[in-house]
Amino acid sequence: MADLQGSGVDLQGSGGDLQGSSMDLQGSNVYLQGSSVDLQGSGGDLQGSSVDLQGSGMDLQGCMANLQGSGVDLQGSSVDLQGSGMALQGSSVDLQRSGMDLQGCMANLQGSNPDLQGRTANLQGSGVDLQGSSVDLQGCSMDLQGCSVDLQGSSPDLQGCSVDLQGSSVDLQGDNLDSQGRDGNLQGPSADLQGCNVDLQGSNADVRGSSVDLQGCNVHLQGSADTGHPQAVAAIFALADANGDQRVSFAEYWQLLAWLCHLLRGRRCRRSRRHRPPPEAPPTPGSTAHPGSGPKKRLTSGCPPGVTTISRRPGFSKTSTPSARAWSRSTSKSTCDRNWYWRTKYQSWAGVSSRRNWNPAEARLRAREHKEKRQRQRRERAALGGAGPQVPTAPPKGWTPKTVVEYQHPVDPDGKKATGVALPPAYSPRYVEAAWYSWWERQGLFTPPASGLGGGQVLSLVLPPPNVTGSLHLGHALTVALQDALVRWRRMQGWSVLWVPGTDHAGIATQAVVERWLWQRRGLRRQDLTRSEFLEEVWAWKQRHGDEILQQLRALGASLDWTRCAFTMDPGFSRAVAEAFVRLHEAGLIHRDRRLVTWSCALRSALADVEVEPRALMGPTALRVPGCPQPVTFGVLVTFAYPVDGGDGLELPVATTRPETMLGDVAVAVHPSDPRYTHLHGRHLRHPFTGQLLPVVTDPTVEPARGTGAVKVTPGHSPPDLALARAHGLPLLSVIGDDGTMCPPGGGWLQGVHRFVAREKVVAALAERGLYRGAQDHAMTLPVCSRSGDVIEYLLKSQWFLRCREMARRAREAVTSGRLKLVPKFHEKNWKTWMDNVGDWCLSRQLWWGHRVPAYRVGVPPAGSPPEHPEGLWVVGRSEAEARAAAARTLHCPPDDLRLQQDPDVLDTWFSSALFPFAALGWPEETPDLRRFYPTSVLETGSDLLFFWVARMVMLGQQLTGRLPFSQVLLHSLVRDTHGRKMSKSLGNVIDPRDVIAGATLPELQERLHRRILDPHELTVATEGQRRQFPHGIPECGTDALRMALCSHNVHGDDIRLDVGTVLSYRHFCNKIWNAVKFVLAALGPDFVPHPPEETVPQHPMDRWVLSRLAQAVGECGRRMEALEVHGAVAAIHHFWLRSFCDVYLETTKPTLRDPRAGTETRRTLLSCAELGLRLLAPFAPFLGEELWQRLPRAPPAPATLCLAPFPDAARLAHWRCPKVEAEVAAMQEVVRAARGLRDTFRLGAARPPVAVQCPVEAQDSLAALGPALQALAQAGPLQLLPLGAEPELGPGWVGAPAGPDTHVYLCLRGLVEPAAARAQLSTRSRSLQRRLETLGGTRASGGGPTPPAKQQVAVLRSELARLAQALEALDPPDPPGTRGDPGTQ
Repeated sequence: MADLQGSGVDLQGSGGDLQGSSMDLQGSNVYLQGSSVDLQGSGGDLQGSSVDLQGSGMDLQGCMANLQGSGVDLQGSSVDLQGSGMALQGSSVDLQRSGMDLQGCMANLQGSNPDLQGRTANLQGSGVDLQGSSVDLQGCSMDLQGCSVDLQGSSPDLQGCSVDLQGSSVDLQGDNLDSQGRDGNLQGPSADLQGCNVDLQGSNADVRGSSVDLQGCNVHLQGSADTGHPQAVAAIFALADANGDQRVSFAEYWQLLAWLCHLLRGRRCRRSRRHRPPPEAPPTPGSTAHPGSGPKKRLTSGCPPGVTTISRRPGFSKTSTPSARAWSRSTSKSTCDRNWYWRTKYQSWAGVSSRRNWNPAEARLRAREHKEKRQRQRRERAALGGAGPQVPTAPPKGWTPKTVVEYQHPVDPDGKKATGVALPPAYSPRYVEAAWYSWWERQGLFTPPASGLGGGQVLSLVLPPPNVTGSLHLGHALTVALQDALVRWRRMQGWSVLWVPGTDHAGIATQAVVERWLWQRRGLRRQDLTRSEFLEEVWAWKQRHGDEILQQLRALGASLDWTRCAFTMDPGFSRAVAEAFVRLHEAGLIHRDRRLVTWSCALRSALADVEVEPRALMGPTALRVPGCPQPVTFGVLVTFAYPVDGGDGLELPVATTRPETMLGDVAVAVHPSDPRYTHLHGRHLRHPFTGQLLPVVTDPTVEPARGTGAVKVTPGHSPPDLALARAHGLPLLSVIGDDGTMCPPGGGWLQGVHRFVAREKVVAALAERGLYRGAQDHAMTLPVCSRSGDVIEYLLKSQWFLRCREMARRAREAVTSGRLKLVPKFHEKNWKTWMDNVGDWCLSRQLWWGHRVPAYRVGVPPAGSPPEHPEGLWVVGRSEAEARAAAARTLHCPPDDLRLQQDPDVLDTWFSSALFPFAALGWPEETPDLRRFYPTSVLETGSDLLFFWVARMVMLGQQLTGRLPFSQVLLHSLVRDTHGRKMSKSLGNVIDPRDVIAGATLPELQERLHRRILDPHELTVATEGQRRQFPHGIPECGTDALRMALCSHNVHGDDIRLDVGTVLSYRHFCNKIWNAVKFVLAALGPDFVPHPPEETVPQHPMDRWVLSRLAQAVGECGRRMEALEVHGAVAAIHHFWLRSFCDVYLETTKPTLRDPRAGTETRRTLLSCAELGLRLLAPFAPFLGEELWQRLPRAPPAPATLCLAPFPDAARLAHWRCPKVEAEVAAMQEVVRAARGLRDTFRLGAARPPVAVQCPVEAQDSLAALGPALQALAQAGPLQLLPLGAEPELGPGWVGAPAGPDTHVYLCLRGLVEPAAARAQLSTRSRSLQRRLETLGGTRASGGGPTPPAKQQVAVLRSELARLAQALEALDPPDPPGTRGDPGTQ
């Protein structure tokens, strides 16, 4: 695969003119590395083909054409789209939804970065004629990187165009060719131009007849005959035959055009061509005429001699055109006969050169160097975020925008939605979900009853408080959907349920948003305001935007108790935070110390260890660091030398990844047993910049094998160095400030310089002094701030720390003893590991927004104060008065004589969040809510918060209340987009749940995106990502569909890839339920008298079967919900409604309901299924359930709302279970599947042929009773039951198929199918399937077998082939031994 990126190939002014050249190597999958082919004067050009789509209006949507990985180069060929009905942008022909996958294929016109609009690349007049056509490339982002599209072989002029051919299929890697002003020779294998200084400027290296010689290479066409265009491969292999004696049949390559025509799904195109002998000399540039071309319109600009041209004739007829496959077979032989002629002419015309100037050793060396360079560049792009999963041009288009019909929804005087009006004819989420939530709130359904009025069992839980200034995305919606399903389920079971809502003040995130807003709107920085003024701005922002999350929660149908809504900065919550701090300080767990903290220079604040993301770097990687003017390269180990003091010329080399910190070195450490440095023990080194003397110390922790074996000691910026410095009594020195710039005593020449800019200056200064000893690649782990993306700096700071060791031990024991259960269980291992290695928690944050640390410094202690307070005396109190009194007691002086100053820092946001389960219920006061609902029952949250939030709640809950805050934790998987990427505003894939609920057009989505406070670069990337992911907007799906789609995923496993198409499929499911209940209401009529559903005891087998299936679904749903496996409950409900009730039972009831007297039992069964089925559905789809349940007739006494209706109990429905009837119906369904299979095979349409079933005698009674159901489901006519063991006496025209063990089904086709036509049709379908099967056989995985998707398709195709073979065999039955009778009737 040739990669010309960075090769320095200069074609300007050279004789190497690729414009209109007759050889296109990049359009075919040609591997030239190490080949023996002379391409001098090559003539394989895709121009001149005659694939004509002009005026065809062909629709490729759904054609399942996959060009991915093929070597087809349509760019620059004579594919004429002018005037066709195909449009790639906004037209009715949509290639994005079809099975044609152009992304990543050799001809990729979608999903790229370079924009051809306005570039020097001119497509006008090339083989691809875009003028006047409906192909709209304006604004598309074409990417030629990694594909085999060669535009230089076409007639447009691409000189000076910024087309990137990186990763193209022409590989000239490794050659050191300089052809400037002379002939270039590329003889020999492994020729690589990537990264070389190949300068063709002024040379005569012309593809047509040039003296560039590739003789000695092997042409390898990887893959099947589908890998190249017939013209290109004909030219290439003609040359291959002439130079390497590789004889290859051209029949393989003519199959390509047949394959392309096959992509058009049966569209027939008239193809004609003429074989013209090549001229004796090469044509002049621009020659277009060939002898004998006749009146046909030829597209042969720049076509090389000897290559057959494929012409097109305007206005061909579909009916008279032979198939492309037959055409390719009829012409391949004559093409092979002319092979020798083409080889001779190419050989004489090309003028093969025989010079060999290639140096293999040098080529291999350069190849290795540039391979390492490419790998390093890939790592740098990955670190910069540029090599992640690319955004596709568009998701599958599973919907088309439709007109939204607004329905009126009148309400009763009490606010309840009127249900006496008729249902709309079609399911409308807007209509269904209107008015119900406000009525539920007014009725107080979400508030638990007073103590003693509710049931004895209690469910209490808290909603993980989202950031007050943010907005919910689909990850939050998953948490809401799962919790609300549990809450509604328990409420329907009669439990007293409390679900506490709340929002978090989110110190860092909120302050960053408000600072950005102040700068963008008012041009102010935080430092331009006083602290109180800035806090007023934050509170004003909270008032404007704080309610957005609450509105989103209501739109999701969350049944939260809004009367108990909490905010972590409320006065009551603030008192709880201060109380917790004071109690922990009094217990000796909170203390102040000067330590190295993980510091974000971008945020100018300390961070907790869990907020630091370790990023592994395998070598040199360039990253963008906030505040640094240019990218910084990490993963490089720099070696420099310290001169030994004494003037004897000795030096001590040290290696470091952070040379800028050498200004803060206080010593150099070596291992005491390292023989290289024993002579330096006790000596001193002279610092080259400060002149300070640095001692050489010995320490056994030094690893002699790492680096030079000598370690520079920088205690102010490295935790291991700090420990070493304290062990040896070395001074502590910091040379980097809070803002990430260099500060004294690092030297005035670097003061105020960014730390990473100073890195380069330090290395340059060392080199000037002759102390630089080189650099090498180095794998390392880089600490990165999870909030700002800044590279963490370790700084010495005096901060407040919380000792966690003892609390962590108790938290670990809670899990090992079983008192605290983590679901899924595999999280327990990570829990134990984290608790075993937890360190002290830094609580201080250098922010203005948040809970201010309730600690005060005594400004001027009086004389005689204790000397053990070097920083002065710090006191802690719930208020300043309490702190003043404590200081007075300590210093034995009057309180009024003291001057206190409160710590300006605030507490870590996670500290207050860790108090949420009990602080939201009134702690530290003993409130009724705290006594009744604490500890809470269960916590549901994302697995990424296990240590950020869950572990800290457990530790502080046990420490402050003496009890675990909850007994169960359900940790759901992370929600990612369709392509596996994390939800990120900067990627534009964050979806507001309300957009999925109500639908949104692309302009609406982008308008909301621009209202967010984003960085301009992030906004640009997000806008483009949103445009590509949602080109048609988002369809209206409704709340119920969104909730069910979220709950249907297994949250106990891997990350969830959520697609809007999945939500849309659940809207269709809701529509199915809507129509089913409408059918039930119509069947019941206005005069139906309901009975309690549990009292229904039918006798008909189908009625008994559906109730048995319902009882099984109820039991499965209950078991799954008890195990917190919500996805299993949704699957059970989905299967009952769709597979049992709608697809089977409703179809079997239609004949019965035509008789009003015979359908009473069936009507009762219908009502029981609908009523209990809606109760099952209520926790997951509350709006749809309420809307339909309110309209069903119900036996008194009935609750006023479905929210309080009893959830179905499996024990009360146990009498419905009937395994025998279920087995009989299952056997009947097998007969139905076989009969439907025969109907589909012979395409009987609406005909209802007679059916005969041959089965054992014991099964005939059940099939006889189920006969009407079988006939309804199989769309069959009269039914005949045949005994097993005897040859069925059916007569001619019957076909059969097995339907399980000892059971066969026969259909009578007499008068419905013409045997000869049916035989021909089946044979054609069988051959088509066989070809597809052979094609899939070539799809191999790396291990040699078929890929997993191919395996599944192969199995399906083989099953279909077997069915067709049986049908063909049935059409040719052996002659019957005797006379057979006509089919009987039942």
